[in-house]
Amino acid sequence: MILVCGGKDTALVDKKQYSGYIFGIDAAFFRYLCAMKSISTLSPGAIPADAAPVLAALRRGDWVMAGAKDSPSISMLLGRCSQACHRLNSMPPSALAPREQALRSILGRCGSAPVVHSPFRCDFGFNISVGDNFMANFGLSILDEAEVSIGDNVMIGPNCSLITIEHALDPGQRRRGVMRAKPISIGSDAWLAASVTVLPGVTIGEGSVIGAGSLVVSDIPPRTLAYGSPCRPVRPITSADRVSPA
Repeated sequence: MILVCGGKDTALVDKKQYSGYIFGIDAAFFRYLCAMKSISTLSPGAIPADAAPVLAALRRGDWVMAGAKDSPSISMLLGRCSQACHRLNSMPPSALAPREQALRSILGRCGSAPVVHSPFRCDFGFNISVGDNFMANFGLSILDEAEVSIGDNVMIGPNCSLITIEHALDPGQRRRGVMRAKPISIGSDAWLAASVTVLPGVTIGEGSVIGAGSLVVSDIPPRTLAYGSPCRPVRPITSADRVSPA
């Protein structure tokens, strides 16, 4: 066993199983990956040591320089996730069990009974956590340089985007790959209608509904109907909104 130390965080891990991952670089990030089950499901050497500081900095919200030519290991991880998404999207809709298995191999955590229609795309996968009964319609894109946490019974309509990454406004810095990331959180029982875009750092409260075509740039309170560009709370969702199905 190896004791990995990083500030106040420690992680006791099996040296034989995890040798060559991210030891001695960022124990908090290592613990996070373990909690998300990403390391345990990846082959040995899957998270290169030189990629770990960049991933950890992005998770903290720090500005980093992570252009493709400067970060070949990050590019490798992005490429591998792209291939995994391609395999999922190439499977027929009738292949329910293989599709779910492929989805679980991509995501960091996945609850019971997920339904994700193709095409689905994400950047890393291991930063994404979804709860039980998650349903995503066609064309969901998640840029998960930071954590994306999705609760239980969440519905996401077609052609939605969850974006955690932002690039520098200065053109020169942007060319050099300067970027940072902020997490996104979507509470249980929320519904994002068609073509919603959620930007970095946003929290959508449990039970809220985001109207079609909205650009969500700030937090939305729980049990709130919100829409627009930028998206704004319109009114609370109450018992008066209950309908009587035929």
